[in-house]
Amino acid sequence: MNSSLPYSKHGVLVTGLFLLFISPASAVTWVEGGGRSCDAACNRKRMEPFTTGNHTNGRPFMVCMDGQTSRPGYNLKPDWANRCYVGIGGKEFGAPDYMCLCK
Repeated sequence: MNSSLPYSKHGVLVTGLFLLFISPASAVTWVEGGGRSCDAACNRKRMEPFTTGNHTNGRPFMVCMDGQTSRPGYNLKPDWANRCYVGIGGKEFGAPDYMCLCK
C-alpha cells in the first residue's frame, strides 16, 4: 500500500472521503453528532450514516468531521460512539464537537 496515504492507528483509510467529491450534492449531508453514534444522529434525520469499511470488531467506521478543525475522522460503536476520532500530529484525538456524514 502507498505509505503516503493517511491512516488512523485502527487502519481506516480516509481516502474514501474523496467519494464525496464525485457524489451528487443532494446524496449526502452533514448532521450534528450531539454526543451520540453517527447512526443514531443520522437516523434522527431519517438517513443512514456514510461508512468506510469495518473495524476488527465487525462494526462499520462511520465518517465524521471535527467541528473545530473540519478534519475528517471516524465514529465507531460501541466504545468510540460519542466522539469523532481524528488524526492530529500523528495521534488520535476524540473531538466532542463533531458532524456526521449521512446519506
